[in-house]
Amino acid sequence: MVKRSKGGFAEKVAKSSVDLKIHCPVCGEAIEVVKYISTINSPENNAMRFKEKMIKVCKCNRSEFYK
Repeated sequence: MVKRSKGGFAEKVAKSSVDLKIHCPVCGEAIEVVKYISTINSPENNAMRFKEKMIKVCKCNRSEFYK
């Protein structure tokens, strides 16, 4: 059985125009969550390890992470 939608085209347009992203209070740009991977050299066994961290990036701190 086919499910009928409650509402019409106007409701679909209203849903698509809503911005659900979080914006930075300083610059006003949308904040992106990015996985930042840094390398760490282990001196005891001469191996390389990786450290992963989820960070929030906007125009204010973009130059710190993107080089």
